[in-house]
Amino acid sequence: RELFPHLAHVTRELAQVLDCRPEDLLPMPNATMALNTVLRSWQRRFKPGPGQRALMLSCAYGSTKKLLGRLSEECGMQVDLAPIEFPLADDAAVLDALAAALCPGETSLVILDAVPSNAPFVLPVEEAIALCRERCPEAFVVVDAAHALGGLPLSLRRSHAD
Repeated sequence: RELFPHLAHVTRELAQVLDCRPEDLLPMPNATMALNTVLRSWQRRFKPGPGQRALMLSCAYGSTKKLLGRLSEECGMQVDLAPIEFPLADDAAVLDALAAALCPGETSLVILDAVPSNAPFVLPVEEAIALCRERCPEAFVVVDAAHALGGLPLSLRRSHAD
């Protein structure tokens, strides 16, 4: 009870930073738990199975790879990695790898890291989302922006991610 007013205050302030309504946010203990919550909700709603694919970059956060591996074991969907080779020449190299790994009609989930924790680049997020929407319009696109918070301008209101 004592913490609730503080949590409400922090949520209102964070909503301003993220350009969204406070009710669009759900504070979580950490990013891994938040992503797990989103993936489990997606799993219950869309009921993925064999013949469907999930995609992430090869430099995705370790817990993201584990979460998708577990999801794959449970429902039989295939997990694909878009290979990111270093050193990167430019943003096009990442977008080309993403485009090549998307499978129209099969890729139903895409998880993107706005700023990978273990790689020295910033994903061109809106271009990557647009690419996913163009190639796999039915895919659920999640952007993990935990490492971008406070470092890059973020707008949940203008984002085309799910």
